[in-house]
Amino acid sequence: MAVHGIAQGNSEYYKISQAEPVKNSLLQNNTPQKPQFHDMISVSNERLSFYNQTKSNPYALLNAINFYNGIVSADSNGFFAFEEGQQLIPQHAVPRINVAALGTLYAKDNVIQLCSNTYYSYTAMDGNPYACAFNGKNITRAFSEMILGRDMGNVPAECRGDTMITMHVLSNLIKGAVDGMNIGVGKEAILKSLTNVGIRPGEFQISVDGEPQVYYLGEDGEIFSQARVSKIINMYNTNSWLGETNQVGDKVTVFGREYEIDETGHIHVPETDFWVNEKRDFGKTSH
Repeated sequence: MAVHGIAQGNSEYYKISQAEPVKNSLLQNNTPQKPQFHDMISVSNERLSFYNQTKSNPYALLNAINFYNGIVSADSNGFFAFEEGQQLIPQHAVPRINVAALGTLYAKDNVIQLCSNTYYSYTAMDGNPYACAFNGKNITRAFSEMILGRDMGNVPAECRGDTMITMHVLSNLIKGAVDGMNIGVGKEAILKSLTNVGIRPGEFQISVDGEPQVYYLGEDGEIFSQARVSKIINMYNTNSWLGETNQVGDKVTVFGREYEIDETGHIHVPETDFWVNEKRDFGKTSH
């Protein structure tokens, strides 16, 4: 049975072979069982064309597995397959990643900085570091490591699931796709995932290749995009708050700060330095 994983990256796999060389400390020898001779001779040269052109560059083979823009599978015959199964790479030819040589997937000052086509070390809930691959759009466990490291037998199922949720949350933030994630993933799971990579409640950033995206994390785990908070602030500033229960001088809470209702019935929430937490008044004010 084939095992599938998603490794997003360069959609033209031949270009991966042009990857720049890296320090030898990143790679470790790989000693899985080689495909049987009869398995190798049953594979056409066309399906091994990328491997044959690239086998002198083990790092390019590694990237082909982990940064490919599509589905990569691993079969019981000892091959990785991509291009809808039309290209094969023998698993014994793909090096293991030396996780200790990788940069850490962890925030500094509530900012996570990422570079495309880069490997990172992620410390999972079991306390062990695992290699992750980021292609500029998605970050996942490095698929080569999942197979060569025999995750199914060596990594607890709960840990695999927790890591998958964390990678999903980060990938959505990278792509700006946070609408619905609070419901789909759940606030508690989001808070746990982001806490594990060093993100605290409040304003935080995900920076990709030097381009930051700003978000706000509530103490309950709800995520707000910059566009969403701007829309909320505009709504609070536009609404008239005077009525039977609200008077001039009463206060409205918006993102944890209180703002007095003026003579025109409005409050004035600034566009900057407005966040304390996710708490807001909905029609009810304090006197």
